[in-house]
Amino acid sequence: MIEYYNGSVARKNTVKLMDLLAEGLLDADTVLEACLCYMSDADVGDMMESNGMLPDDEYEPEVEDELDPMEDYNYVGHPMHY
Repeated sequence: MIEYYNGSVARKNTVKLMDLLAEGLLDADTVLEACLCYMSDADVGDMMESNGMLPDDEYEPEVEDELDPMEDYNYVGHPMHY
């Protein structure tokens, strides 16, 4: 077994996957494609930024539109608030 993350029990599945790759039982391109398809686009962008895979000027995090409080029925000032 290869020691990744100092054999951390918290990363059991990560270590198992890395071992399968190291032993040649899985193809790295297949695992990469599975990971990228599983992750959201935001997760992929965050991973790329966190690992220095993009120049700083190319990564723009998604900004959520601010919700108009009048569109939220739970807002105390909303006419439909109970």
